Amino acid sequence: MIDIVQETNLILDRLNTSTENINKLNSNLKQALMSKNNISLINNTLNNTEQNLLSLRELLYFFDYNTNNKNLKQYFRKSAELIGIDIQKLNTKYTCYKITLPFLLPNQRKKWAAFKDTIGKSLYYAITTYKDNHTIDKINNAAVSFVSYYNNSHKMYIHDNDNQETRDVLNLLNNVFIEDDNSLICDLHYFSKLTQSKSASEVYVCNRFDFSLFYNDFIN
Repeated sequence: MIDIVQETNLILDRLNTSTENINKLNSNLKQALMSKNNISLINNTLNNTEQNLLSLRELLYFFDYNTNNKNLKQYFRKSAELIGIDIQKLNTKYTCYKITLPFLLPNQRKKWAAFKDTIGKSLYYAITTYKDNHTIDKINNAAVSFVSYYNNSHKMYIHDNDNQETRDVLNLLNNVFIEDDNSLICDLHYFSKLTQSKSASEVYVCNRFDFSLFYNDFIN
């Protein structure tokens, strides 16, 4: 039987080692001349790294974690940072929060409840940590926008708007960033864009009466 704690610790150790190597590479690159060959090599490396992270993300879907284990709670706190979950209040004239996630996979590529056991728990602990360190202006009459960015090489992952994960994310935002996800006081919006850079999902939360301002600032 697989020892989940041991295996996740092994993954974390390898990721930490990779992070150290990437930092060293970044430092060396700043001192090197950036020829066309260098740039091509870097782009290929970044694309391969991106694909490896996607593979790791899908692999994590198949593990069932026991949240009563203190080591696994610590894992999910660390994993939020490792997989790129970030929460910030944007510097706008209106109240707007941005939650950055690994991009949400199509529903058919995972088990029905698997999100809650992987990305969901990492996001939960990220929200908990943010709430402990910031004053949150909870929004009534909210507009929640899911913006998916797909690298051109990841077109196979483009999902329909009924992606199950969006519902799970909304449940985690409920009563923290928004007063309620009741459809009378909470609008949902979905946007998808192809990019030349990495794939990711961004979730924006603002007041529905400020949505036109948000759209012009970040979507249009």
